[in-house]
Amino acid sequence: MKSVMWKGLYYDSLEYLNSEIRNEARFVEANTIGFCNGQFWYLNYEVVMGIDWVVKSFHIVIELNRERSTITGQNINGVWSINDQEATEFRGFKFIDISLTPFTNTLVINNVILAGEEEQEVDVIYIDILEREVYAAKQRYTRRSFDMFLFQHLENDFEALILVDGEGFVLDYPGYFKRVGA
Repeated sequence: MKSVMWKGLYYDSLEYLNSEIRNEARFVEANTIGFCNGQFWYLNYEVVMGIDWVVKSFHIVIELNRERSTITGQNINGVWSINDQEATEFRGFKFIDISLTPFTNTLVINNVILAGEEEQEVDVIYIDILEREVYAAKQRYTRRSFDMFLFQHLENDFEALILVDGEGFVLDYPGYFKRVGA
């Protein structure tokens, strides 16, 4: 089992995550609390992945200023259901990106093995927690060194140079997240 803790710098948050392998699958559960734009928020998420870091399912509970909602997803052979409704726009997607956490960067970093200055574009299911929206997004990862990746969210020109540990978990996501415990 691996446990990590991140301090959210931009969203003024604290996240505690546990990750373990059981029965040929990876399981992650995390709890996050924070305050942003005058809103208190709480986030609990569980993600089940194959050994290859491809997402099989997720369950997210969000509480914003005492209003609670849930977002779920299941991937069966590349066909996604979001909140129990088939979502054809995500057909073949392997990854999710949950806003407010650096964990989901680990999925792509560990699945797409990049050498040298190689880059890879991926389609992700983007889950915007504060807006409670789910949509397709295109991202690019470029390996800069053994432990450094340039992350780009292509629709909005966002980019960050992310430092990771030997297991692909974020150590520093400048201006957004800093690991404070492992």
